Amino acid sequence: VLLAVSGLVLARRVRSGPQGGGMVGRAVGNYYLYLVWLAVYVLFYRVVAAEDLPHRVDGVLATLVQLVLPATTLWYLFALALFSVVLSALHRVPPAIVLVALGLLSVIVHTIGYPGLLWPRVPEVFFFFALGVYGAERLRRLAEGASILRVAAFGALAAAVTAMGRFSVSRVTDSLLFVARGTAFMVVAVVAVGLLVRWSPLRRLGSALGRQTLAVYVLHPLWIALLII
Repeated sequence: VLLAVSGLVLARRVRSGPQGGGMVGRAVGNYYLYLVWLAVYVLFYRVVAAEDLPHRVDGVLATLVQLVLPATTLWYLFALALFSVVLSALHRVPPAIVLVALGLLSVIVHTIGYPGLLWPRVPEVFFFFALGVYGAERLRRLAEGASILRVAAFGALAAAVTAMGRFSVSRVTDSLLFVARGTAFMVVAVVAVGLLVRWSPLRRLGSALGRQTLAVYVLHPLWIALLII
């Protein structure tokens, strides 16, 4: 859902191409944020020396590797920079072709599996960001037309897709269901949120939380580390 919403927010700029939408500058800004917070993580783990903490960044070589292969939860900032540049460069390619290609990429990466590594998440979930970019108008219409009946219907569909996992016979079918399930629950979330924010207190709360998304995302691993040492 977060990936799709990120794509939706950037959709107009991304689809205008590298120059028309100013996405090169935006991508540089996102990568700059990634570098800044990577430096913060390095300094944090120099002070908090417990070796068994997740998302540690230790050593010069490991830090340099993370310039291109993120190994912490900061991979999301790295991904936003990469995704926006790639889709901007492909703005003349029909969206259907891009989505099919990214869907296949997601299936392949999920099928291979990379236990313990975070950087493979970047190619694995690129498809959902693209859904937000190319499906922005449809997602907005879904949110505007939200109703309890639609939430129930899409929720039932998502539950059915999830239940199909019990009959999966291979890693490939598991991966196909991963893409289908993510898409189904993205739609459920969009419709549910579109319905809930019609109540003004929830809308104000959601807006307030939304403005703090970046801070919450980049800081939560450090708070968790402090709690468990």
